[in-house]
Amino acid sequence: MESLKGQVVLVVGASSGIGRATAALFAKEGARVMAAARREDRLKGLRAEHPEIETAIADATDAANNALLLENIREHGDRTARFVCVIALVKDGRLVRTFRGAVEGRILDAPRGSGGFGYDPLFYYEPFGCTFGEAPIADKMRVSHRAQALEAMFTFLRGLLSSEIALPA
Repeated sequence: MESLKGQVVLVVGASSGIGRATAALFAKEGARVMAAARREDRLKGLRAEHPEIETAIADATDAANNALLLENIREHGDRTARFVCVIALVKDGRLVRTFRGAVEGRILDAPRGSGGFGYDPLFYYEPFGCTFGEAPIADKMRVSHRAQALEAMFTFLRGLLSSEIALPA
């Protein structure tokens, strides 16, 4: 994993086991972690185990979350950002392989565009020359972090099928 020391990381869905584990891993790697969940009671355990992690209730609109992100990074000079997706392929409860997709961009000072969701209006993608909130949805989906991770998994699975090799037992 690349160094996260000093990076600002937002973990949404921190009330799930995976979300809590992700937030804890990022904190251990030296990132400044902001973890969000929809219910306060779900964050208490995370705060008790990891007081260094900042927490917030995410029962808000995309616009409110975007405003909070801008407030939290106002003093942060580097606006480099990335959307990351990791998909785990599991068989019989055992991890077979993970597949990662990432798209690089930067966070703007104000939202632009009404398309997409979440942080798309703040995420400027240089190859498009606009934010994901301004980009046509088909273009965004072609380069998205989720599409990259899924394509990597599908390529792996097609390779298994074409070679008639079974997944590891």
